[in-house]
Amino acid sequence: EAVSGEEDQSFSKRLRSETSQAHRIVESTNFVKGILRGVMDLESFGNMQAGMYLVYDALETELERHADHPLVSRLHFPELSRRAALEEDLRFLYGDDWQSKVQSTPAREAYVERIHELGDTDPGLLIAHSYTRYLGDLSGGQAIAKIASRSLGLEGQDGLRFFSFDEIEDGKAFKNEY
Repeated sequence: EAVSGEEDQSFSKRLRSETSQAHRIVESTNFVKGILRGVMDLESFGNMQAGMYLVYDALETELERHADHPLVSRLHFPELSRRAALEEDLRFLYGDDWQSKVQSTPAREAYVERIHELGDTDPGLLIAHSYTRYLGDLSGGQAIAKIASRSLGLEGQDGLRFFSFDEIEDGKAFKNEY
C-alpha cells in the first residue's frame, strides 16, 4: 500500500528525532572532536575505517538479504553501498592483506550482532541503522574527508573512497528523497 507524503514526512521526522540523542553523544566524544579539529593520525583513521567496514559489511548483507521486505525495499538504495569503497580504502591503508589486520572490539561486535539480530527478527528496524549510517556519512562525512585529507596528507581518493558517493549526483536532493 502506498504511503502518503504526510506519513513519509512523519516517518523521517521520527527517525531524525529518535536518533538525535545518539548523534549528539557521538559528536561529543573526544575521538570525533579530535577529528573535527584535524587531530588524527593514520593509525587511528585506519582503525576508524576498519570499524566502518565491519558495520557496513553487516548492514549491507542484511539490507541485501531483505531487499524484498515492504519497508526495506522502499529505503534500500544500493547506490549508497560503502563496502567496496571501504575495501579499497583498507587496501590502501593496510596493504593487500588488510583483512588480517582489521580488528573488532566488543562495541563493534555488539553493533554487528545487533544488525544481524534485526535481520533475523525484525528487518524493518534495519532502516533506522541505514538512515543513521548512510545519511550521516553522506552529510558529515564530506567534512571529515576534507579534514582527513588535509591533516593526513592524503591525495586524491586513496584512503577516502568511503566518503565519496559517486553514484549520488545531488546529495541534498537524494537526502530529501530518502
